[in-house]
Amino acid sequence: MKSLLAIAIFWFASSNIVLADSKHLQGVNPALTFSYQGESFTDSIKQKIEQTAVVAERDVRLFFPEMNKNIHFSISSIDFDLAMVGHATGMAVRHLGKAEIQVRLSNFEGASLDVAIKDGLRATLLHELHHIARGWAIEDNRFPYGIYIATVNEGLAVVFSELLTGNSYEGNQGPAEVNTWVEEILALPKDANYMHWVSGYHPDGRGAIGYKTGRYIIYTALLKGNKNIIELSRMSIHEILEEAGFKAPEEK
Repeated sequence: MKSLLAIAIFWFASSNIVLADSKHLQGVNPALTFSYQGESFTDSIKQKIEQTAVVAERDVRLFFPEMNKNIHFSISSIDFDLAMVGHATGMAVRHLGKAEIQVRLSNFEGASLDVAIKDGLRATLLHELHHIARGWAIEDNRFPYGIYIATVNEGLAVVFSELLTGNSYEGNQGPAEVNTWVEEILALPKDANYMHWVSGYHPDGRGAIGYKTGRYIIYTALLKGNKNIIELSRMSIHEILEEAGFKAPEEK
């Protein structure tokens, strides 16, 4: 899978797309707002977080100009080991109206929040902003329920973030047999347990099955088809699965 990432990054980087960075930004999106929970956030830490968010939002907007501009970032710290995903995690709460992204930065065992900001904040923001752009959010989700739907949407966000940052985290990488997980997920009933199959731990010990399988599906679609990650992000779940060589379940 590492070779798939290298090939996809090379292809993506050569596609005449220019990313925004702090040196080229002309102003900021005035609709972005921030709030902080807890006492861990010094003015210096807040400045680093907000600078990272401003650039990430502009980078995502280059590809998805229709994305909601009214976004609130709710930031908190968490005493939990998130090293496998860059010491940061997030959740897209709403994509309509006043959109909201919740971000949690790990200060596990007293670690500095600077570590999370440096190692994982941008990747987390890109991932969650992709969800906002696609409409994959907790409170106003535009997609029907289904583990395979969640798998593809999470895979899109993982790969989008990886291609823009050049970083891939252990927590999103599947084992050699990850290809066999695709058919497992496609065969699941609609009421299958989300935490077991997408973001949590399965009773058999596997973790983040949906994220890892989704990542595999998206890289397979990129390498088998003629679409880039932005084009895939505008396609339906069924179209993406077909692009990767899989057949989506028939709706009952």
